[in-house]
Amino acid sequence: MSKHNTDSPHEQRMGMDRRILNISLVISFALIASGCAVFSPRTAPQTITKADARLVIPWGGQYRFRQQRLTEEQSKKVNDRLGRQAVQSAGETINYYAVTRHPKRMTGDSGLVFVEMIDGPQGPLRLVLSLRHQVVQNLVVEDGSAATMIRHEFLDQFIGRDLEHSFKVETDPAAFHRIPVPIAPLAGHVELSQRIADAVLKVVVLVSVLKLE
Repeated sequence: MSKHNTDSPHEQRMGMDRRILNISLVISFALIASGCAVFSPRTAPQTITKADARLVIPWGGQYRFRQQRLTEEQSKKVNDRLGRQAVQSAGETINYYAVTRHPKRMTGDSGLVFVEMIDGPQGPLRLVLSLRHQVVQNLVVEDGSAATMIRHEFLDQFIGRDLEHSFKVETDPAAFHRIPVPIAPLAGHVELSQRIADAVLKVVVLVSVLKLE
C-alpha cells in the first residue's frame, strides 16, 4: 500500500527548500575538497596559485604566497585614483605571490604576481600579470573560449607601463601621435580591451598604494 504525504503545502515547500540547501552545501564542500575555492565575488580575495606565478615568471627562484589587507584609507586612495569603486571601501584582502631569485644563484627573475577576473563576451576571463618595481612585466589571459582572441600583440602593449603611462583604449589613429601613448584595442572588441586595461591599471595602482616592490 502506498504512503500518502500528509504535510501541508507550506511544510512541503519548507522541506524542498531544505533539500535544495543541503544539495548546495554538498556541492560546495565537494568543490572545496577538490581544490576549487567557492568565494563570494564581493568579499573574498582573488584565488592565486604557485602555478599562476610560474606562468608569468617561469624562471624565479622562490615563490612565496602573500596577503595584504587594505585599510580604509588605502581603499579610498585606490578608488580615487581609478575613479570608480574597484575595491571595497571598508578594505579587502589582496592575494599575490612574491617571486625572488634563488639566494645561491645569480640568474632568475623576480617580481609580484596578481590575478584579476574580467567579464568576457562568453564568460569570465582570468588575467595573470607580474610587476617589478611597480612596472608591468608580463601578463597572460586564460580561461574561456574568448581567451583565444587575446593576441600577444595586444597584451605586449602593457609591458613596461606604469602610472606615468596611459591605460586608455583609443581607436583614433591621431591619438597615437600624442604622449602618453594609449592602448590600441583588439579588433572588434573595444569594450573588452578597455576592461583588460582597467584590470591591469587596478593592479598597478594597488601595488603603488601598498608600496610593494
